[in-house]
Amino acid sequence: DHASIALAHGPLNSGLDYSEEALGRAEHYAEPEPAGTNALRALSAALNVRGDVLCVRGQPGDAKTAFAHYQRSLEVSERRLAANTNSAEAARDVSVSLDRLGDFLDARGQPGDAEKALGHYQRSLEVRKRLLAANTRSAEAAYDVAVSLEKLAAFLTSRGLPGDAETALGQY
Repeated sequence: DHASIALAHGPLNSGLDYSEEALGRAEHYAEPEPAGTNALRALSAALNVRGDVLCVRGQPGDAKTAFAHYQRSLEVSERRLAANTNSAEAARDVSVSLDRLGDFLDARGQPGDAEKALGHYQRSLEVRKRLLAANTRSAEAAYDVAVSLEKLAAFLTSRGLPGDAETALGQY
């Protein structure tokens, strides 16, 4: 049972086991399905969770694998959106994957990561603004735009290049 697994391996190892199982199941169900299905949404979510667990674990090679999972999650989300161009849910999933990649790159801090992270945050904001324009009465869409603006502002504030503080203030 799950409780004995958690006691034997600890919460992190259990999370790793569960995320691996969930990813395997999601891949199994998503493979034969058309691009617009919820099976792809489950696969994208499972890839993000697996990436999150690997980032927390922090063993050698985990960051590289987590990054690959985040990238694949974005690809799956984009494929689902391409098949459902009017789906607010599919567009939101793309923005979430973009944010995850931006957060990862911002935290990793290797050469070129800051520019890539900024690009992901900016693209996420564009997706969310389009969602809000199409759903002007959606509180969730408005909230998502606010989240993207805050992420951009926080990123720019921490980056600290000339002009970043003024741009961040405008985002806030």
